[in-house]
Amino acid sequence: MVVACLGDQGADVGPVRGCLAAASPGLVVARQDGVVAVLPVAEGSTDRVIAAVRKALSTMAARDVWPSVGVSGIHSGWLSVPAAYDEATHARRSLSGSPGLRMIEQMSTLDFLVQSQGEDGARLVKPAIRAFLAEDLESNGVFVATLKAYIAANLNAKEAALTLMVHPNTVYYRLERIAERTGCDVRRVDELIDLLLAVRLVRGD
Repeated sequence: MVVACLGDQGADVGPVRGCLAAASPGLVVARQDGVVAVLPVAEGSTDRVIAAVRKALSTMAARDVWPSVGVSGIHSGWLSVPAAYDEATHARRSLSGSPGLRMIEQMSTLDFLVQSQGEDGARLVKPAIRAFLAEDLESNGVFVATLKAYIAANLNAKEAALTLMVHPNTVYYRLERIAERTGCDVRRVDELIDLLLAVRLVRGD
């Protein structure tokens, strides 16, 4: 089975149930925070179920309802429904309120950790990193953008410069500034992961 969470309070369950029943007749209920669907999945029918969820979204869009939808992985047995619900909720929240569909399999481990830890994890962020992020907001986010480009380029500053369309020296300067403000060694993968996790927890991006 899979669990789909449609984060739209007061959404009409009717069209959702109608679209899903054709491909995977299951349990569709309205909750305070939206609609939850528990959908049985036979072997090889996962794509059909996801297509049904997408059809439900199209039907709702025609009614000018644009929910954020999270879909869990496949679980076995009713006792696993709470775990599936948690997965679907994390996937939905990773959309940050934007309409669309996100499956738990599409989330990175880092994204999942950020969503599951929430405010508890954010409290562990060091004051120096918080101060750095506050400064970055005043700089239109250039330091975090540089950090992300640097990581995406496998710690290659020259490639990051190409992505950002700036001179490599600019990237080197910004990385030095990041290291100076946060106390993190930007040449060490473990410290970069820690820093990126802190950024996600505090800024939610």
